[in-house]
Amino acid sequence: MRQRMVLLLLLTLAACHYVPPQMVAQPPAPAAEAAGLRWSEASLAVAPVERPDTSAAELWSALNGAPLVSAPMFQEALVESLSNAHLFAAVTREPDPKYDFSSGPTTISTGYVLSAQIIEQREGGYSATVAVRYMLREASSGRVVWRDELSTSYGEAPSLGNVLLPNHANNSALWEAFKENIETMIVKLGQVSRP
Repeated sequence: MRQRMVLLLLLTLAACHYVPPQMVAQPPAPAAEAAGLRWSEASLAVAPVERPDTSAAELWSALNGAPLVSAPMFQEALVESLSNAHLFAAVTREPDPKYDFSSGPTTISTGYVLSAQIIEQREGGYSATVAVRYMLREASSGRVVWRDELSTSYGEAPSLGNVLLPNHANNSALWEAFKENIETMIVKLGQVSRP
């Protein structure tokens, strides 16, 4: 019995790092990419994503098949999306001791650290809304360079596929809403003047 519980726990933790392709932003428009040249010599570490305590309503929804994007999943989507955008020379994931048992304390040797906090993720009726608070700071001084709170929505028109597979449609809408949020953040980050 104990072995089964350990196996279930390990499978759950492994699933936390899976990033659906629908959540990963594609390379930005040429204008945003050109704006990113000011960051091209700096490296970036994406800090573990914060998420407020899951409410009882969210837990009930999750138990009934409603999707929830985990903090580690969103962190991985940020790392992959920012790597694809080529705004920074290198993009790494800062390990989270709550989820990454293989790493000990780390010293960040990077130019900047991006923090994100998921404020809201809501889905229903083939649409989803997410809100994320972002903060970019210098790693050495901790000085805040940029911060913003972005809210994005995504909706799909009802279709036969959505009716036959409603959970897939809800998952897809939530993932797309997160992707749009990341894309908006990348464009805004490309417009920030480097200190």
